[in-house]
Amino acid sequence: MDTMQIVNQLDGLHKRYRQSMYLFAVPIVLLVIAYIGAPKMGAMAGSMLAGLMFVAAGCMFYASGRMSKINRQYQELYKNAFVISVLNQTFMDVQVNWESGFTRQNIEQMGLLKLGNRFDSEDLIHGVYEGVAFDQADVTIENVTGSGKNRHTTTYFKGRVFVFDLQKSDIRSVGIRSKDFQYYGNLNGFHHEDVKLESESFNREFKVMAAYPVDAFYVLTPQTMECVTDLHRRAGNVALRYLGNKLYVAVNTAGNAFDGDIKKPFVYVDEINKIKGDCAVIIDIINRLRIGDVQ
Repeated sequence: MDTMQIVNQLDGLHKRYRQSMYLFAVPIVLLVIAYIGAPKMGAMAGSMLAGLMFVAAGCMFYASGRMSKINRQYQELYKNAFVISVLNQTFMDVQVNWESGFTRQNIEQMGLLKLGNRFDSEDLIHGVYEGVAFDQADVTIENVTGSGKNRHTTTYFKGRVFVFDLQKSDIRSVGIRSKDFQYYGNLNGFHHEDVKLESESFNREFKVMAAYPVDAFYVLTPQTMECVTDLHRRAGNVALRYLGNKLYVAVNTAGNAFDGDIKKPFVYVDEINKIKGDCAVIIDIINRLRIGDVQ
């Protein structure tokens, strides 16, 4: 199947998705109109509204399921046709698993993120860039409390988590997080001390903790601090942990990387640039944090 055929298939799925959106919305509009006009219907208003609600609920349930199915088809085609191609052009030893991600235990061991009672991770990607191996996946962590009308869902984290291989074992544990990173983990495994750096501006934006403060001064070079600051400004929340031969990074992007947007028409150049932009985050971290030098 050539590129044009794939683009046409994606465009067709986009149109079917929009049709399902209309099917979902129309019953709601009719219910609102019926509710407004109910006082003029007299005794029949109650039974008519009940019937409309039943029909509307069925239409909305059907439309929601259809939208979900179409979106899964769209994402599978989009990722297998375009994302994998860009990944292979950019990185070495690429391996992907769109259905799986990091496990809850993986995230707990990293110590970066507070865990709620609902966890999901997908789009696990492995690759190598400039000799540095990495894994990345989308992660969503929520905490649900109460039930019924008192049910409340708090999103602890929604974004990308990265693991980079440092091939170095004598960095005990250094944690860095933006101060507005609300649901931060406990950096399990070590007792940590707060560390103040020479950069007052960095100290205002970030909290640094280390099992051995000397390790923090070793890894947090001016270039590293600049990269972390840029990540924070672009993503809103960022957390890192150097632990043994690994660097863990969590970026709270509030969305999923490498996903196509089925709600808008497919524009080939724009989508390829978007995928390259998602790849560029990985490249930027490796280059600007000088991970290749921490060997």
